[in-house]
Amino acid sequence: MIRRLNFTNRKRIDKSRVEISIRESPDNDVPTFDAVLDLGGLELPDDARVVVSPYRLSFAMRFDWGTVGSLIPPEDRRLTETPVNPQFRVMVLAPDGSGRIYAMCDRIKPKRGDAPKSLLWLDEVETLGEEVWHLDIPDGNPTLQVNKSVSDISTDARNNGVFRALVIPQVLRGILQQALIYDCADPDGDSGDWEDWMEFLRQYDVGAIPVPSSTGDRDPEETNQWIDRWVNAFVNSRLKARELYVASRSGN
Repeated sequence: MIRRLNFTNRKRIDKSRVEISIRESPDNDVPTFDAVLDLGGLELPDDARVVVSPYRLSFAMRFDWGTVGSLIPPEDRRLTETPVNPQFRVMVLAPDGSGRIYAMCDRIKPKRGDAPKSLLWLDEVETLGEEVWHLDIPDGNPTLQVNKSVSDISTDARNNGVFRALVIPQVLRGILQQALIYDCADPDGDSGDWEDWMEFLRQYDVGAIPVPSSTGDRDPEETNQWIDRWVNAFVNSRLKARELYVASRSGN
């Protein structure tokens, strides 16, 4: 039987109340996740059910997390059915099994172990052939894929100056083109899956992002010019790609 989820009068759980981290298995098994939830003060019934759901695209899992009055994480929290780089949602459901949602927090990006939350995840894959890297951004959750057949490729992606200098600016352009041109995310309003990225964009003031036309689309040429200015600001301030590249060459 299909149960419809009723969103009427649901409360919003602020993301500051939810902390989710993913831990890699030491024996290369599927990763496991942990979640710390703070539902106090939201005036939710103690017997309301709590569910944590990792998802990406059409893949999703559901983990029962006890009730509001007694949060109990399940013993098995392995991510066996979601691809790399999932997002999470937390739902508080009516105890009667009706599917009514009392409160929810969505589009939660997890941390990796003790590392801070990352906007861009790294994943070694076996399907790139002769390509060294590929940007995968199907749902506002970008992943930099690197070729698993290249030894130490993940280390290079994180630390090698030549790799970072040549790749990261193009990765950022690809992400921002997807967000601003194709998905038309709104930095000052509802930006959907791109919420964290829109917050990141605001760190560099390079002028106003082109406003969408009456059809809801942004002009590609104007938007690409804005993206170039933003990427240049990031490179000059944080990445310093030219310096990285020159320093790496001098060390050879």
